[in-house]
Amino acid sequence: MRKKKDQQRQGQEIKAQNNQSKSRRTKGEKPKKHKKQKGFLQYLNPKEMETEIIGYGYQYSLKSYLITLFLSLAVVVAVCRFFQLTPKYMAILIVIFCFSLPVIIVDQFRFLYEQKRFRQSVDYMEQMIYSFKRKPKILESLRDVLSLSDGKMAECLNQAIEAINRGDSYEDALLPIENEYGCERMKILHDFLIKVERQGGKYQSTLNIILDDIHSWTERTYSFQKDRKVVKNSIIISLVMGVMITATTVILFSRNKSMSPILKMEAYQIGSFLVLGVMILLFAFVQKKLTGSWLEDIHDTNEKQIDKDWKNFRKERNVGKEIMQSVFATLICSGPVIIFGLWQSSKIFIIGGIVLAIVIFFVPTGNGNAAKKRLIKECEKEFPGWIRGIALDLQTDNVYMSLRNSAPNAPYVFRNEIYKLLDEIEKDPTGILPYQHFLEDLEVPDIHSIVKMLYSLNEVGSDDAETQINSLIVRNNALIEKAERLKDADKVKLVKQITWLPMLTSTAKIFLDMGLLIMFLFQMMGKLQ
Repeated sequence: MRKKKDQQRQGQEIKAQNNQSKSRRTKGEKPKKHKKQKGFLQYLNPKEMETEIIGYGYQYSLKSYLITLFLSLAVVVAVCRFFQLTPKYMAILIVIFCFSLPVIIVDQFRFLYEQKRFRQSVDYMEQMIYSFKRKPKILESLRDVLSLSDGKMAECLNQAIEAINRGDSYEDALLPIENEYGCERMKILHDFLIKVERQGGKYQSTLNIILDDIHSWTERTYSFQKDRKVVKNSIIISLVMGVMITATTVILFSRNKSMSPILKMEAYQIGSFLVLGVMILLFAFVQKKLTGSWLEDIHDTNEKQIDKDWKNFRKERNVGKEIMQSVFATLICSGPVIIFGLWQSSKIFIIGGIVLAIVIFFVPTGNGNAAKKRLIKECEKEFPGWIRGIALDLQTDNVYMSLRNSAPNAPYVFRNEIYKLLDEIEKDPTGILPYQHFLEDLEVPDIHSIVKMLYSLNEVGSDDAETQINSLIVRNNALIEKAERLKDADKVKLVKQITWLPMLTSTAKIFLDMGLLIMFLFQMMGKLQ
């Protein structure tokens, strides 16, 4: 164990040599999100739209855009004429469509671009692992990948190779690739390869586990892409069905000449205009929401909400205060009911007041429960990625040093808990209680089990350490899959919720048309009398 600690200290000294460049990469310069999209108003300029598409690696000329615009407008005009909209409302719909079409076109090319970018990232990581396993040299591995790459990936690889050749640190040399592709797994792989080349050690089995994780992630991403496609197709079908349903009343009114005046009513014109406008905007919204990067593993954290949830959760766990609040709420809500029942000698009010008191007193307040659910969900999303970095650090560091190095950049939701864990470890370096206390209030069995595995790594010898670490990584990969599925579900949740909107809009339009028909019939009957 003493020999192992000496090796770990040596590893720390080697790592300190490049501390300045690495801190700039991990703290000062977070990988950028690739290509911030322009506002839709800028796309009204065909040159701006063409420039954006060229940036995605595709060609789309002004001529192609004008042809698409002409054919699309012909369809819009045909639909407007079918619904017998007046020129005023037809013109407004055409304007809405002209605003939406450039966004739809750009997002189609962006989808193709992100598909290609994802595939390039996966190919790069897989080939880097294969090459590094054969010869553990980052420069040689980069050259191997370069021989199989093209386009933007080849440009980034050339930049990395040139940077290494002129003496830049590996962190700085690999930064252009991470900035361009912005993938968390890529950063983790780079960190591990750098550690192995600088410090040596056993790495084959860990690389195999990382490779298996990449393969699993690739399969999940393709499955998620299929889910997005299914949602998109469902909404498109809903849009088409909604228009067709709305068209039934148009056919009914137009075929009966006596009812045709309904089509000229202002209420009908406004209703038809709103329905068609909503359909166009919904399609553009869905196209934009379901077109995104498959590589952005960075989770946007609402720190204010997390602080508020921890505050509410801790407050709810103050049992004495919670009991007093429950008693007060019970007296305020049920007391008058019981008093009224006693005054009126009404058993119904007395029994109802007692039941109400029981419910109010024993049912926990919602703020703490809701906060706890949000915190658990956030921890389940963020914990796997954090512990994966810890597991890779354990190849060269001990548990305490790995935890301490991870703390500044740890997920916000349990960053304070990590500092508490470090303080408790300093007071009790050999005890298991510090690890048991980590997030114990949230009661998440998977997280507690993995944290206890960290404690066990302090007790095993060097021969068993690699097996234990790899077991930790494998165990954590299952949590990663669960967390990523939660993130994927969140991404399509909003879009799934609007699947019903086209049918609801069409149904409302049918009711409006039927109401106009009834009014028209009453008017006709009044004239006959």
